[in-house]
Amino acid sequence: MKRTYADIAKAHELLGYKPDTPIDEGLQKFADWVTDYYSDRSVLEV
Repeated sequence: MKRTYADIAKAHELLGYKPDTPIDEGLQKFADWVTDYYSDRSVLEV
């Protein structure tokens, strides 16, 4: 991913949040999870 417009400044300021996972790695993990989660059910079932 070349760029993102997400701004986590408020989460950092209020909660001290600092992500450990790079965005491209996190998106891939999420895509893998979604694929696995829906692999055994029909889309219409959800």
